[in-house]
Amino acid sequence: DRRCCVLLISGEPGIGKTSLLDAVTTLGQAQGATILSACAYQSESIRPLALWSDALQALGPQTVAAVFGAGTHTNRDDLFTGLSDAVGDRLRSSAVVLAFDDVQWCDESSAAALHYVARTNRDGPLLAVLAARTDELRDNAPVQRALRDLRQAGLLEELKLGPLDEAALRDLIGARSPTASRERLSQECGGNPLLAIELARAESAGSSGRSLQELVRDRLARFDLTGAEVLRWAAVLAPRVDASTLARVAGLDWNTIDAALETATHQSILVPADDGFRFSHDLIARSIYAEISPTRRRTMHRRVAELLEQATAVDLEHAADLAHHAAQSGDAALAARAMVSAGRLCLRFFANNEALSLARKGLQRVEQLPAAERICLTLELREIALAAAPLKDWKSAAAQYAALAEQALDHGALSHARLGYYMASHVRWLHGQWAGAREDSLQAERIARGGTDEDHIIGMAEAARCLAMLERDLTQADAMLMEAQALATRKRVVHYAIPAALGMLRYHENKLEEAEELFKEARTLAKSAGDRWSEFQANEYLAMLDFERGRIDAAKTHCAALVEIGAKLREGSEGPFARALTALCEFAQTDDARPLDAAIEELRIVDAKHRLAYTLTRAALLDVDRDRPDAATVRASEALEYAEALNRATEIVLAHVALARARRAAHDAAGYAKHTAALDALEDAPVAQWARKRAAAVMAEEASA
Repeated sequence: DRRCCVLLISGEPGIGKTSLLDAVTTLGQAQGATILSACAYQSESIRPLALWSDALQALGPQTVAAVFGAGTHTNRDDLFTGLSDAVGDRLRSSAVVLAFDDVQWCDESSAAALHYVARTNRDGPLLAVLAARTDELRDNAPVQRALRDLRQAGLLEELKLGPLDEAALRDLIGARSPTASRERLSQECGGNPLLAIELARAESAGSSGRSLQELVRDRLARFDLTGAEVLRWAAVLAPRVDASTLARVAGLDWNTIDAALETATHQSILVPADDGFRFSHDLIARSIYAEISPTRRRTMHRRVAELLEQATAVDLEHAADLAHHAAQSGDAALAARAMVSAGRLCLRFFANNEALSLARKGLQRVEQLPAAERICLTLELREIALAAAPLKDWKSAAAQYAALAEQALDHGALSHARLGYYMASHVRWLHGQWAGAREDSLQAERIARGGTDEDHIIGMAEAARCLAMLERDLTQADAMLMEAQALATRKRVVHYAIPAALGMLRYHENKLEEAEELFKEARTLAKSAGDRWSEFQANEYLAMLDFERGRIDAAKTHCAALVEIGAKLREGSEGPFARALTALCEFAQTDDARPLDAAIEELRIVDAKHRLAYTLTRAALLDVDRDRPDAATVRASEALEYAEALNRATEIVLAHVALARARRAAHDAAGYAKHTAALDALEDAPVAQWARKRAAAVMAEEASA
């Protein structure tokens, strides 16, 4: 049968699921199928697409790079399509077997991707075999959801493994340990093949036991003290065990580590793996781990977490390990710091759901900490949550950020106080409360003056950027930037807010070539720092610059980057605006208004007033140019309403320009006079110079008329 099938093999631990999975892959290899295998790990549940990133290694680095990009995940829809295409390409030349073990610990994105790949390749020779522990699988809601959808699509078959009968167990024991008592042990193991194998091995070695825990204890007793200690550390590090890490955490020399690993391998406790060693079965690792006292476990996890915290590796596997060990350490401060580090890294890779989960876990732990440390870590965790997901109550959140900033100030934590006010300012700006955004931004800058040189530089740059975005106090913003630039040069500090704010000012001054170079610099620095929102903003201004200059193809290139980044960011107005800018460019080139109208409606839904005003005024000006004064009037009137609500001077002027030109084209003298009078009244407003030129052209037409 060449139709796609997903087979779920479930049962209790040690019942033979992994052995059956191995048999399927061996048979598939013999038949010439492509085998893509991976195992989920409990400690890696925050690593997005862990199963797929591991499984696709079999297809080579070029395929991995084509699907996942240069070390980062792309937006979910594109990534799922890439995964499906990679599997589909293989299906054209051979059958494909997906072999995923321990899916009870599968991350949400891997489960969703499995459903997508199976559904989109349902007519191909694709076999996905999943092994899972029955009881723990029930607790994994994302996997249960994916299985339900596969079941409803008619793609899922299920095989529940029960205890082996005594005849099969006798054969198994005889094959593994011929000298063991097959009759007795086949009755004592309760039908569990793993326990049967371990009981037989213990009897052949002269030991005894009635539970796996007892058997493991007997086998540990055959190691010297140092060897047993190495295995305990290996159990703490599981699932990945490598000699280098063991030597660092255990504080032992390489010869001692190698000798212990060799003995453990000979006794089938450990088996070689691609990245070092793994336990022959998870239950053995758990049994050894259970023998460690709770106090000692916490100490060992703390040791591992502290070493990981010092490492500079930038990958999600590292983040998952750090979060896992820190959470088990019993050290609330270490755990919270680990959640911050892992959360920031998840944001860098656009793993927003995982970042939000880490932030929430961290916030639970900080409650135990002293006030100063609690406040600082709370701000850092709330910053991650803000970047990862939309706020349910932005007004309350902004007030909380400002209150936390004041508490940080009370404790002398100036950099965190600045962060709190910056977050409050950012949230208020996003939601159009621009007076509050301005005051919070200026307060952040005031606080930064008393901090380190770097704090002072960043505080001034961020405040200047806020003022430039708001079109308020531009002279003050320019002065702040001059000071920030000078201090940054002396102290050799680089921050993307400086070129971003300067770019906005030069854009406002109609120095578009200079502004372009500054935004390119800001984009590069923001991308390097992992600040995806600032990276989006730099691309946004580059697209607007090119649109203003009539370079529509160049603007579309920036729009493509915006769409990609916007799809990865938390739900907000960035993604809809990226699509609106793209549609606006298409409208400029093809005069097809349908995609633009759909994009504008999407912006209305997310209530992005400042972005609506921008999109509508540009569309209205295009309508005027194409002799559609009534359509231009409708668009520009709506834009004017938004711009006035926000007191956005440039957009107010452009809306009046579009309305004046539209009323003139419609021979509406009264309407034309009304809007030219409004333009005249805005003579002293802080309007961008390129927009003022458009207004001047309209006023010149009136004078000549």
